[in-house]
Amino acid sequence: MACAILSGNATAQKSDAEIRDEIAFARGLAADWTFVDLAEQVLSNVKAEGVSSAMKEELALVTCDVFSVGAKNEQDKERRNELYELSLQAYEDFISDHSYSVFLPQAEAALVDTSALYARSLELAMDEAMGAEVQVLRDKRLEVLGRAVEKTGDLISELDAESERTEAQSRELYGLMLNRGRMLTQMAGTQEDGSYNFDQAIITLENLVFAAGDGTPYALRAYVAIGDCYTAQAESSVKPDRLWDNAANYYEAVVDMAIPRSSSTWEELSQDLTQADKDLRFLFLELAMDGLVQAQVNSGRTELACTWALHYYNIQRREGFTFSPKGYISLLAVARTLLDSGGFVGGRSAEGKAQWYATEDAMVADKHSKRNRQTASDMALRIAQRVNEDNRGNTLQVKAQKLISLVVNQPGMAVAPDVLFDAAQGEYYERNYIAAVSGFKRVLAALEGEESARRIEFGPKVLWHVGRCYQKTGRHLEAAMAFMEGCTLWQGDPEFDSQNAQSFYRAMGEVRRAAPGQEAIEALYAQSETLAATFGAKDRETILFSQGEKLRRQEKDFAGAIAKYAEVSTGSEYYEKALVNTAVCRYRLGDSATAIKAFDDYVDVFVGDPKNATSSPLALAKRKEAMATASFYRTLIAFQLAEQSGDAAAAWERVLTCGANYHLDFPEQDVLSPWTMSMVMNANLRIAKLEGAKAIHAQMVELYPESKRTGAASLQFYDTLKADRKAAQAAGDGEGATALLREMVRLLALGNNATASPSFANLRQESRHWIELLDWAAAETVLQRIAARYAVEKPDEMARYIVPDLGHALLAQKKVAEAHQVLLPLNDGVKKPGKQTLLDYCRSVSGWVEGAVGVWEVVPGAGEDDAEFQLVVDSLNAICNAGDKWECEWYSHKFSLAYAYYQWGQRDSRHLASAKRQLGTLRDELGATFGGIESSCKEASDSALAQAYSGDILRRRFIKLWDAVK
Repeated sequence: MACAILSGNATAQKSDAEIRDEIAFARGLAADWTFVDLAEQVLSNVKAEGVSSAMKEELALVTCDVFSVGAKNEQDKERRNELYELSLQAYEDFISDHSYSVFLPQAEAALVDTSALYARSLELAMDEAMGAEVQVLRDKRLEVLGRAVEKTGDLISELDAESERTEAQSRELYGLMLNRGRMLTQMAGTQEDGSYNFDQAIITLENLVFAAGDGTPYALRAYVAIGDCYTAQAESSVKPDRLWDNAANYYEAVVDMAIPRSSSTWEELSQDLTQADKDLRFLFLELAMDGLVQAQVNSGRTELACTWALHYYNIQRREGFTFSPKGYISLLAVARTLLDSGGFVGGRSAEGKAQWYATEDAMVADKHSKRNRQTASDMALRIAQRVNEDNRGNTLQVKAQKLISLVVNQPGMAVAPDVLFDAAQGEYYERNYIAAVSGFKRVLAALEGEESARRIEFGPKVLWHVGRCYQKTGRHLEAAMAFMEGCTLWQGDPEFDSQNAQSFYRAMGEVRRAAPGQEAIEALYAQSETLAATFGAKDRETILFSQGEKLRRQEKDFAGAIAKYAEVSTGSEYYEKALVNTAVCRYRLGDSATAIKAFDDYVDVFVGDPKNATSSPLALAKRKEAMATASFYRTLIAFQLAEQSGDAAAAWERVLTCGANYHLDFPEQDVLSPWTMSMVMNANLRIAKLEGAKAIHAQMVELYPESKRTGAASLQFYDTLKADRKAAQAAGDGEGATALLREMVRLLALGNNATASPSFANLRQESRHWIELLDWAAAETVLQRIAARYAVEKPDEMARYIVPDLGHALLAQKKVAEAHQVLLPLNDGVKKPGKQTLLDYCRSVSGWVEGAVGVWEVVPGAGEDDAEFQLVVDSLNAICNAGDKWECEWYSHKFSLAYAYYQWGQRDSRHLASAKRQLGTLRDELGATFGGIESSCKEASDSALAQAYSGDILRRRFIKLWDAVK
């Protein structure tokens, strides 16, 4: 269904530029939203409309990429591994079928990258697997790594044989060497005897350092990988001391080169760094710190480990760096190191001034105030709590809770109930059920003497978890007792009272089946039934409905679910939900006609029939849930039928009739509401009701800003407006095209901000739109975001597009020093930047003059030495010599050249003569008033240039500058 959102009637073959826009959109769907099926459909639609021969291969490669990108963002491990398998097969097919393609190197590199990611995913699956499944996954992992390592060997040999590699080829070579080294380490760690592959990994990575150059980003990443290799060897060695030392040395080299431990050295170094440069350096700390403190601890150097650990903690606090997922792992390693140290921490930790001490006396001797003293265990707990709080709902939370558990179980540790609960829950998620029960019982003990509200907040959910632990270990009677206690002695939480009553009923059912006829068991079972009824839980009808739900949701046995729903009697409060869910099952079985009739009968007939009226609050609540489901599926089926009909207006109007008010009627449906609203928005677009589409989209943004449906809808709306803007431009409606562009960039920004990791293509497009609108501050914000996110991953795009645009945006805001710092690496006399980038760099060095006619407003440059000014005048000379003389643009460059000499002359008066000579030559040709410049600018074919120099501005500036140097 979702795929069809983007399809329409057949159109003429798209241009290559339009196809690349569609490709970027498909990548975004897969990367930002994991809509792999939808992305595939977008590409399929493009292919069906016809593509040029030059685009066929690129389109085929993108199809491979979609699987890989989707896998990276997929949370379900089975689906993730399935997508990785599809991706590898697609890349291998592409390489086999396109052996002479210009995209072959890209496909081969992607195959290697994807293999490494797939191997990591298989490793995670091995951690959760049991029995024979572990060996199956291990064999698969070795197979994937073996093929990839063999491929990297071939590719590295080919690139190494190139006598003169381009920068792009060098980066490709370094990336392959890094991946090969890592994968050899992974293979060695999976094998019984991996010594050969460990050696080969280190040789490969050392060769990378030599090839890329010591201190370069690739060399630092190679050092981390070498440290990882020594760590893997140490973990399986009977004599690990030397290996831990080697690992520590490599990790330490990375950290000290990226952000030195010496505060004064870092302060001096950081003065010349942009924020993007600092962020990149902190990334290397995130990569190395986990391994470094582990290696130092295992080498017996506890004090050094704590010193490095607090260096990481302090620099993040002082500089305000944002943690990546890897950064949080390193932060947990810091906490674990402090916990294991058993020492003390003094200093203002919130300000990044924490220092470790082996003894309390040493800490006191350094004159830290009492409020700035703490045990290392207390600080470890605070760090773990921070990671836990920042990562709710993901695996990092589980790791944090596990560490919290270790801290709170330290002898003599006094801890609040909420911290104890997080610790016990960490054991629960780790499936350490015996330890979890002990932890949860400790929470109950801590609640003794607490006020009633505090007891109710934790008691019922603690006992539910205790019962679940007992169930997981087959101790059903103990589980039943825990559930019973939760809904009797600790009752008061509406959610967990019901859950405990239901669970008590289920657990007693298990016990009763195992020990039939026992009087005591029967009495407890009868009590469980009473409690279940008391808390609105499991009577016969509810049990039947729940069984139907299990068949429908978990087992996907839709026919079985229909049969079970049919057993729910008409007088039950679950009857209406059973009625509606039966129709859902019909739909899932492919019988849409029967399903839509059932939904219509329920919504339009059953609910309105007086004989079905009810005043029961519970029955009304169930009816609202049933209405929400029925109304959603009515809209969904109507949408699908409208798609099949093409652009039949009546079919799309049916979508609006069914779903237009869904979000008003069922605001609590935070998943189905934005989904329905997206269908309503698209229905409006399909019948050209643009204002209706805008209105519903605005409500999506207001009500469900975090929903991925809102983000996807923004991108879909954007795509529609893009076509409208092209039409406005073709019709000569510049004002209308600009208004549409403003709306487009707003939508694209919403889509990009709705995900933590927007695609490069979507961020790049957003930045281009802000630039086109001359909103330089907004453009700068997006470009800085791209630089922070993709600096390492996409260095070519950074140098060609992002950094030049960022420099231009900064100059437009007169942030000259920042622009100069950004543009300087691109204009080192070796690289060959584009013309506009070169001009921007020249402006950042010499500054410029601006203002209306008669106004001479100087914007100072940031040039610092003669070498830079020499490069500027040489560059401007080259630009002047390459252009058409006596044209407005040529005059503007000549003025910039003379002005650069003039500004250089303020530092060294000898260069004022060069400025005078440049102007004098023109004056001899044009006369004392520089006549002819005004008419050239009036007649300029570039309207922007003509506007910039309207009113005789440029000629008057020449006169003003001549007066200054003559």
